[in-house]
Amino acid sequence: MKKEKERRRVPGQERSRYTVDQILAGAALVFEELGYAKTTTNHIAHRVGVSIGTLYQYFDNKDAILSALMEQHFREVQVLLSSVHRRDGEISLNDTIHSMVTGLLDLHMKRPVLHQIMVSEAPRHPGLMAKMHEIEDEISDSLAAFLLGCSDLDPAHVEHAVYLVVHVAEGITHEFVIHPPGHMDRELFIKEVTSMLTGYLSGACH
Repeated sequence: MKKEKERRRVPGQERSRYTVDQILAGAALVFEELGYAKTTTNHIAHRVGVSIGTLYQYFDNKDAILSALMEQHFREVQVLLSSVHRRDGEISLNDTIHSMVTGLLDLHMKRPVLHQIMVSEAPRHPGLMAKMHEIEDEISDSLAAFLLGCSDLDPAHVEHAVYLVVHVAEGITHEFVIHPPGHMDRELFIKEVTSMLTGYLSGACH
């Protein structure tokens, strides 16, 4: 199987960046409408209004386009959670976790169909996975720094706890968006997950 290549042309000029942004926006719509399996680069080029040759200047195939969309999503998660953990003033542990869970859920629910494609069908090439792990590590470090403000804290326990919380929060919000339970709405989900994670983490502060 042909190994996925990186984006062919780096969009250095403003016009090139605009073209890439248009390709990604159009591809997101096509993926949502047709599904990942049925989508072709011709579909995407037609939706965007560019030639197939222009599209191939920037992306080798639809896998590369979906990978770029996932990178966009990772950056959004990074910005969101960095802002949660870097607020000024006194913020309680409960408020921090509530903001994290709410932000993740709302971000994932913006485009649930595209999100499901990213989670279930996107290629997992090494470069993309490395970027995902890098962002997860940054989020974990930020949350750990917050928790280390607690007194009598065991740093080793914080490291373990943060690892679990970040991955549980990410995984459970994915699941809620993709397979929402009929017995739980958004507000109840946020309340219950916040309570669960806060209760777990609060043990590290004693």
